[in-house]
Amino acid sequence: MNRFAKTCTAAVAAGLLLSACNTGADASDDGSDAAAENPVYAAMSAWNVCEILGNLQPITDEMAIEGWGGTNAEGGEPGPSELGNTFDPDAMGCGSLLNITSGGDYVNFGGGGELKVKLVPTESADQAASAYEERAAAAQSSGSGGEGLVELPLEGGWDQGVLYGWTGSANAHYLEVIGQSGQWVLHIQLNYDHNFGEEDGEPAYSFTSDELEEWFAGTYAAEVEQTVNAKIAEVQ
Repeated sequence: MNRFAKTCTAAVAAGLLLSACNTGADASDDGSDAAAENPVYAAMSAWNVCEILGNLQPITDEMAIEGWGGTNAEGGEPGPSELGNTFDPDAMGCGSLLNITSGGDYVNFGGGGELKVKLVPTESADQAASAYEERAAAAQSSGSGGEGLVELPLEGGWDQGVLYGWTGSANAHYLEVIGQSGQWVLHIQLNYDHNFGEEDGEPAYSFTSDELEEWFAGTYAAEVEQTVNAKIAEVQ
């Protein structure tokens, strides 16, 4: 009889212990992880970057982009990419192949290129600083393999920011913009075909490479920093 009583007592105790464990697991699953998620990171992760940055209209205007989607495209718009995409999983962005208007002796030239404007959300300023350093170092390394590497600081309220521009094969031009503001990073990657006539002072495009680099570093990057931080302020 005593053995039976002890067995029952042990069973009850085990049952109570199991119940307590299950109760704890349920409480953990019922929102503690969600509550701990960084609100800025959560909000940014759901953004459509094309919507946030006005379908990159300032760049369209500055570069006289004639079409999006291909080197012979007319009209159209850049397309968004979500966080977790195949090409840059830590970033979401807006961009596409592009067709740049040419003029002068090169009116039928039809220059092309590709543009990606990406935002990298993180959960802290330290994480953002690490992401910035990695991306800036990679851009500098890529530029060092080309010719005429240019380095410009970014204007605006960035914690740190830089533009690298260089000439690659077939005289195509490349530039990358990397900037950190708080817990997010901007990363722009642009390449476009040889700007014929630029060396003689009569470029095929409506801009020279120097002018475009200065505009990205001095004007556009600052506008993006203000736009994104204003949006972030809505969830802080």
